[in-house]
Amino acid sequence: MNRLELVLEPVRRLLLVGRRPVPPPRVEVATGSYVSAWLLRLVVVGPLVGSVALVARSQGVWLVALVLLVGAAARPDGLAPSLLAGMVGVLLVTAPAAPFHPRVFALVFMVHLALELGALVGPLPFEARVEWRVLGRGAPGFLAIQAVAQTLALLGAWATGQPPAMPWLPLMAAAALAVLTWSVTARLRESL
Repeated sequence: MNRLELVLEPVRRLLLVGRRPVPPPRVEVATGSYVSAWLLRLVVVGPLVGSVALVARSQGVWLVALVLLVGAAARPDGLAPSLLAGMVGVLLVTAPAAPFHPRVFALVFMVHLALELGALVGPLPFEARVEWRVLGRGAPGFLAIQAVAQTLALLGAWATGQPPAMPWLPLMAAAALAVLTWSVTARLRESL
């Protein structure tokens, strides 16, 4: 103890008469493996770049997309990713290629992945760390939405009379819906 602490110690004891000092809580924090939030922000931008690459037909589109991609990297939960998803949708609808080309199924996956991750990572600071378990918690919901979305894309191809270019895709969609149905009924059984 230095001199100042020796002088202040009787004053501190006098102020604490009748009160017992509260010991600090015994807390142990154990974290699992994690990924940094800045890396997840790059992962958000990656599928958006890929989706623009699948539908962009001019340099002007790339210029607008570049501005929106910078905005998506800065604020993944902001307006830029949603505007970029809308732009990709408009470009896909106005594309001269077949409407149910295999890229449609890839675009559904990539845009959905970017928007989901953006909603998770957006409010976090750049230096934050996200445990893999947290990312894994959202996987069942993500996969359920993907199963429904991909099946709707297949139904759209079937309704227009244009079969998808990938003959194995309907089998995968049927398997995904079967797994989704099984998991939902298992949860319902548990809750009853």
